[in-house]
Amino acid sequence: MANQPYHFSQHVFSYASLSYHHCLLLSIMPIETIKKVILGLALMGVFAYFFLLPKSPALLPSSLTGLQQLKASSQVAVPYRIALNNHLPTVIEFYADWCTTCQAMAPTVRQIEKEYEHKINWVMINIDRPEYTYLIEEYNVEGVPQFIFFNTQQVVQEILIGKIPSSLLVEQVRSLLNFDDTSPNQELR
Repeated sequence: MANQPYHFSQHVFSYASLSYHHCLLLSIMPIETIKKVILGLALMGVFAYFFLLPKSPALLPSSLTGLQQLKASSQVAVPYRIALNNHLPTVIEFYADWCTTCQAMAPTVRQIEKEYEHKINWVMINIDRPEYTYLIEEYNVEGVPQFIFFNTQQVVQEILIGKIPSSLLVEQVRSLLNFDDTSPNQELR
């Protein structure tokens, strides 16, 4: 190295862990090519960060959390036979453990359920349990989640299927609590 002339670029780039030969290569490459290489490396880095690196469970929305809430809600839900006889408005939620929409909605539904727990029956029916086949047929369950809203006389007021905004669920529950006898559709059996 003593026989070679001093190159400022050699000194600067040595700190960036590039060899003298790499520096020469960069000085020969057109600037547009260098920009494309840098952009490509940046895109690969972003891809690796978002898709290849393991994620912290605390940072990710977890369907397992939704599934846990779904199961917890079903354990504290009002049994169907009790809802028939206690003269409170009733919401029947038909769901399945494998239903990702049911899992995603579980925290919201649980919050609404807790808010109105002494004013309304919240019945949960798992469509995969054979003992509920007759209810699935009786209420023509077309998909999950399916919510059926009954007034205090156990008459159907509304049926909602699929991913429902929380505001609409709350609106339906409140309308059951402010029920007037003018629109009977179908009695709860």
